[in-house]
Amino acid sequence: VTSSKNLERLFETNRKYLHEHGRDSKPTVLTLNGNNSTNAGNNKKSSKEDNSMARAQKAAASKSCLAYFVDLQYDFYQQKEEQLAETALRDKMVAVIASLDSLLQVSGFSDGLLCKMVVVSSFALERARSETQNVSAHHLSREFL
Repeated sequence: VTSSKNLERLFETNRKYLHEHGRDSKPTVLTLNGNNSTNAGNNKKSSKEDNSMARAQKAAASKSCLAYFVDLQYDFYQQKEEQLAETALRDKMVAVIASLDSLLQVSGFSDGLLCKMVVVSSFALERARSETQNVSAHHLSREFL
């Protein structure tokens, strides 16, 4: 019971965070950039600034990805109470997968992010399996994993 309440609190807090801070309805997707065209020289200071900016962008994208991933799991979790359109869930899944893919492309996928995602999705899936009769939500959550 305690773990269920903790999961619900995580979901509700995360959704509140997204409503307060989420400027877009989709997670951040990073793009692969080669050499920055404005940094033609071998300026060490510019290189350090570029590396620092890249790390900051990866960290922000990682946080965004996790927040939207948790929100998607909340939708799966709530399927027994609310009927979301399957297409809406698929759209969210596609957006989260695109964000995950972009993190993988730029090596921005940390061990910590992976562990958090596995724990949340595993618990939410088991919870959905035991409590819901909604085959569609269960099928989508299994498909996502």
